[in-house]
Amino acid sequence: MIKQHHNGSMLMKFGTGDIGITIGGDYGRGALLFSGQEPQRAPAPGDFGPVGYASTRDYPLSMIFTSAESIDHMIRSLFAAKKIMEGQVVLVPDEGDWAYKSS
Repeated sequence: MIKQHHNGSMLMKFGTGDIGITIGGDYGRGALLFSGQEPQRAPAPGDFGPVGYASTRDYPLSMIFTSAESIDHMIRSLFAAKKIMEGQVVLVPDEGDWAYKSS
């Protein structure tokens, strides 16, 4: 589900197959383009779908990366979120912020 709140913030809720992800970019720039779709199974690993032109203007939400380090940081953050979901790590308040604590 992709939803825009009244204040303009966006929410993406994954897990039901209703968010399509298009991969794009060119030299020095990578992109993930997100759109709503009818629920469906995730594609097989390595299946990136059809090759063609895509514009960020055609998608309600896009992520553009201009450095490989930014992609690495996103991947690490996703793995941390997965560990939290699986109960391997918990978040605890720490001076107004949140800190990780192994469970």
